[in-house]
Amino acid sequence: MFEKALRKILELEGGLKLHKNPTEEYETYAGIYRKAHPNWEGWKYIDKGLEPPFELVKNFYYENYYKPFEEVRDERVKSLLFETFFPLILKLSN
Repeated sequence: MFEKALRKILELEGGLKLHKNPTEEYETYAGIYRKAHPNWEGWKYIDKGLEPPFELVKNFYYENYYKPFEEVRDERVKSLLFETFFPLILKLSN
């Protein structure tokens, strides 16, 4: 269920792409904003001109946005919370 929900989030974020939003100071990769997450291991790859392994993206989203819902037993409910929570956090942080 997590991977299905993650695919939806990555679609919202434009996929596994590096870009810089006009209103932001730093770049974003797969929805991971460098200013907010400067220590994410994927930046080491990007700084060398390489694409970060997907596992780093997957682990980032799991640890930061999915894991907080671990106590929810129903996987469908957990995925729905993740899919709803992530865009909400983005809106609140802008």
